[in-house]
Formats: sequence, structure tokens, C-alpha cells
Amino acid sequence: MRNSFDLLNDIFNWCVADEEMMRMLGVMDNTNTDVLKDKLRLECQADEAVTAAAVPFIAFYFTRAEKLEHNWLVNKGELYVDFYADALLNAGLLAKRFRQVLGERDEILLSEEGQQNIGADGVYKYRLIYNPLIDGK
Repeated sequence: MRNSFDLLNDIFNWCVADEEMMRMLGVMDNTNTDVLKDKLRLECQADEAVTAAAVPFIAFYFTRAEKLEHNWLVNKGELYVDFYADALLNAGLLAKRFRQVLGERDEILLSEEGQQNIGADGVYKYRLIYNPLIDGK
């Protein structure tokens, strides 16, 4: 069982290592940390700050975690993964690839998914919500 920050870092590294994901995000040099931090964001994005010029990108972050009822050493986290793209189809393709990348490396089950209204012209958002078990110590 791992810490939530370690899981976020692992997901970041798995995405960077995936050539198809990098191509879909328009990353040509996966060693450029500034570009990677712009395309793989480790925090919630304020919808009003997202512009069409910034997409595509992925934001993933924990919104909260709560103790399991029968095991106080384990937390059930809420991991949000938001895909921003110029078309819903492209957001869906990113989400599909992300699910494949995550599924190859971890057994975190998807809890919820769906389109999110962002209110910015030319930007579509699709969200996956996972509930991984994380270290509660």
C-alpha cells in the first residue's frame, strides 16, 4: 500500500513513459519538465482559467480520503483524473489510453466517469474517478 503522493508521482511517470500518451498530448520531448508539468498537472484546475490554447492536458489529484470502516490503517482515496481536449472525442481517447496505462500497472478500479461542463469555448472535459486504497498511517 502506498502514500497518495507516491501514487500521483507513479501515475505521472507511467504517463511520461507511454509513447502513445505523449503523442496524444502533443509532447515531442518527454525530458522537458516544463512541458510535462503543463500536460500532466498534479492539481485541480479552475475551470475558468482553462483556455482552448492550453489543451490537451490531463489533471489528476486527490480530493479527499477517508478511513475504511473496518481498518483504520487504510484510507479509501478519491482520485480525480480530468481530461481536457478540443473535442469530446479526443478527451475520450485520452481517457481510454489513460485507463490502459493505469490498468497495465495497477489494479485500481474505476468508480465513476463522465463528461463535465467547463463553460470554456473549444474545451471539453471528461472525468474519471478512482477509489484507490492508500496508506492511512
